[in-house]
Amino acid sequence: MYDELDYLTPQLLNDIETKVVGAYNKYQDMISSQYTPKEWVLNEFVYVDDIKNIEDGIDVLGKYFGYPIGWKTKREWNLTSANSISYIDINRWLNNLDIILKSTFNPLVPRETLYPRDGYLYPMTNLYPKTNLYGNPLVPTNNVEGE
Repeated sequence: MYDELDYLTPQLLNDIETKVVGAYNKYQDMISSQYTPKEWVLNEFVYVDDIKNIEDGIDVLGKYFGYPIGWKTKREWNLTSANSISYIDINRWLNNLDIILKSTFNPLVPRETLYPRDGYLYPMTNLYPKTNLYGNPLVPTNNVEGE
């Protein structure tokens, strides 16, 4: 992990971009989104959109996996406030990428306890039974009994 004494270098950002691309490649059969990395070079001005691209790219992975345990929420980047990238952001990205890259499909949430919604798989909650009497997984609906 990095601290306030570490320098933010183009190589570090390129390494993070490589990890994001690796995560997208690992799960390309499951995730329909694409990620376009930036090639960071020395003495280049850092734009909010470039940082937001990394943040959003990692967040898409987290959303797909239902934001696994240990996931750190993304930071909102905008042009109306100070947007200093720091070691805290780098550590958050590396933490979240490690969670995704070190897992198989999603060992944190067994597939049979997930249900599809909005193109993503979400964990079922205790509000819904997970299987019927025959052991088949149930998919919750918005239908209310009696309607």
